[in-house]
Amino acid sequence: MNSVMRTVTAPTLASIGNDSGPAARHLEAVLHTLKAGVAVIDEHGDVVSINRTLETVLGAADQLVVRRGRIAAVLAGENARLQAAITDCGGSAGDRSVARDIPVWGSRGTAPLIVSVCPVGEAAGSIGMNRPVLVVVVDTAPSVGLDDRFLRDAFQLTDAEALVAKRLVGGDTLSDIAAAKGITLHTARSQLKAVMSKLGVSRQSELVAMLSKCDNVLRREQAFWPPAVGHA
Repeated sequence: MNSVMRTVTAPTLASIGNDSGPAARHLEAVLHTLKAGVAVIDEHGDVVSINRTLETVLGAADQLVVRRGRIAAVLAGENARLQAAITDCGGSAGDRSVARDIPVWGSRGTAPLIVSVCPVGEAAGSIGMNRPVLVVVVDTAPSVGLDDRFLRDAFQLTDAEALVAKRLVGGDTLSDIAAAKGITLHTARSQLKAVMSKLGVSRQSELVAMLSKCDNVLRREQAFWPPAVGHA
């Protein structure tokens, strides 16, 4: 465990899994499957449990730390917003029905972490907690979206066609793609026509719009769940 995480004691990290029965242990197991970082916060604002992904994020990121047993943003202004959201969601007087999404920037100008502060609600009783809050942390930098394997498997594209499709979604022109692949523009156009035929569209703009929606869905999914076996 790195130096940042030493501020959270081992008994605290284990408390959900060991002290509150089968439902709490199941929750703990589920949290560790998530690719997003997740912390469970009690009604006092203290960290009760952190999953492995968040441990990794806290060890490498410059946006968040655990300080005196609490999740905190490094920058003072960001931390004020974060603590207010946790207080509102966890306190008896706050509006506990609404989750808050907060971009948290760090000191090095890197991409922000998206921190969602979510009240657990009535289900909290099954894990033996009063007014807990989930803090879900998504790193906006590493998700990869469309990849060649997904395009081949989902749409039966060849390797060459998958590369054309992916680069079009990334903003390249057919001329850019032909130059990068060392093929003629005529060949690139032929590959594009094959892709459009397999996806059932007749215009390049329709193709890009369809694949962009797939890309957005995949990025959201990859932020939370580990890749399926064989799709790493």
